[in-house]
Amino acid sequence: MTEPDRFDPEFEPGAWSVPGEEDLAVFFLNVGDGDETVIRFPGGNCAVVDAAKGDGKSVAVLLQLGCSRLEFVCASHPHLDHVGGLQDILDSQDWTVSQFWESGFRHTSTTVLRLIESVSARNIPVVRQTSGNEMFVSDVKVTVLAPSVGLRNRYDSYGVDMNNASIVLDLEYPAAAPAEQTGAGRPTGGRKLLICGDAQTDSWARVIEEFPRLEPRSELKGLGAGGGRQPLRCHVVRVAHHGSKHGVNLQLVELFDARLSVISCARDSRHAFPHNVTQELIREALEPTARQLAVHGTATRSPDRELGIVYTCDETTDGTPQGSVGVLVPRKRNRAIQVWRFFDGVSDSIDLTRGKRIRNALR
Repeated sequence: MTEPDRFDPEFEPGAWSVPGEEDLAVFFLNVGDGDETVIRFPGGNCAVVDAAKGDGKSVAVLLQLGCSRLEFVCASHPHLDHVGGLQDILDSQDWTVSQFWESGFRHTSTTVLRLIESVSARNIPVVRQTSGNEMFVSDVKVTVLAPSVGLRNRYDSYGVDMNNASIVLDLEYPAAAPAEQTGAGRPTGGRKLLICGDAQTDSWARVIEEFPRLEPRSELKGLGAGGGRQPLRCHVVRVAHHGSKHGVNLQLVELFDARLSVISCARDSRHAFPHNVTQELIREALEPTARQLAVHGTATRSPDRELGIVYTCDETTDGTPQGSVGVLVPRKRNRAIQVWRFFDGVSDSIDLTRGKRIRNALR
């Protein structure tokens, strides 16, 4: 791991306020070597994807957002750095939980078993997600990219790495409602965010096969074909598996072509996340230097922040944590995506009123 450089970001004027009724907000929380994501849909309902350690950060964010209903709570896969804090979400009396999502991969840990029992005791509907499933919430289309049916069918027989059982989500806003998706024309897509769990090579191979990049062909124009389709291209990606070398490859990063890449990790990561090779291939995909090296024998590389790469463990030059990352997506496409930092350390509570909007955070 190459530790992220300490730097002092430039801020836009203005203080944090609760997102507007037509805004989508996604919070990637600073929990060290774990994952914890809160989604606030337009209109005010929310969702939680993973929660680590039982540190209470998701609960704190939901309370500050005034949430009263969770559309879903998603356990991407049963590793404790992703599900260790989900019990706190279920135990709260401040909101109702409409659905519990899981991948169907069984784990024998006491924490996971208690979680499943708790969901059952509360009569919360359980949805075992698989690729291709879609849900519409307030003009946000939530598409499940993984795990594939093929992987799910192998859970109990041929063996699947638990990370490859991860639920991977694609959020698109604003998305055309189902009634608008008929006819020959293809509706214009909104801005997209990917939340990738700990999916690894085996899972991503199936995602690329099942959600292929389709190029326009001149002989199809008479049939009303559009200008091609790139379903994995996104504006924001929460990089898989904390930047592990097993969760990312060059082709994948090029398909994402993300303007903001968020890596959830600790500065003193016991797994050395993110791996150096992952950092370098993300940088190379976003700013190719191979030709420079071939011609001149040397190449210059922009800092990660100029490439739109941020880490939840980022610090300022005096060592202050930059903390959790908030991404706000306005409904109107002519309004810019906003990126906020909340300056909470791994063990700190999070106070959204401390948030500051980062200037030029997207590449």
